Amino acid sequence: MSANQLTAGARVGRFLGRAYQRYARAEASVLRAVPKALALIIKVAVRAAMVGTLLYFVLVPTLLAALAVGVLLGLSRGSIDADLFSMEATPEPELFHGNEGYGVYQDGVRIG
Repeated sequence: MSANQLTAGARVGRFLGRAYQRYARAEASVLRAVPKALALIIKVAVRAAMVGTLLYFVLVPTLLAALAVGVLLGLSRGSIDADLFSMEATPEPELFHGNEGYGVYQDGVRIG
């Protein structure tokens, strides 16, 4: 590669730098027309919205990928399959609201 050719990273960096400079110039020209207190509130709100949007676009796909990996690992071990499809009857009594009212039930029959 010759000295005047840029790498992809350098091109992306220059693009982002120019975009930020355009944004900063536009922000400064808009905020000159409003009082300083209001300008500060607008500036902080816009930047917080930008950071929130960037974090959303980074974290949501990451969480989805992590969830997919976890599900695939669980399926490969067979633990999720057994948990989802094989519901065994519990022999110990449970306290809940059933057909005969609120009480202790075992195998669908109220015992207390």
